[in-house]
Amino acid sequence: MIRNAIHRFMYGRYGNDSLNTFLIVFYLCLYVIFVLTQIELLYWICLVLVFVSLFRLLSRNFEAR
Repeated sequence: MIRNAIHRFMYGRYGNDSLNTFLIVFYLCLYVIFVLTQIELLYWICLVLVFVSLFRLLSRNFEAR
């Protein structure tokens, strides 16, 4: 039931690609560095990376990709 709802929601959306995978891995690396150093700028960069990745994941704009 939930699986069908997710399929319906994701229908027509772009989904994951190699750039999204890179952004998520880059986010994880920066976040680990942030946890170790507590540099606040890294936190904000990580936050932006997560939002960009989610926006790309849920985008329906095939032509831009």
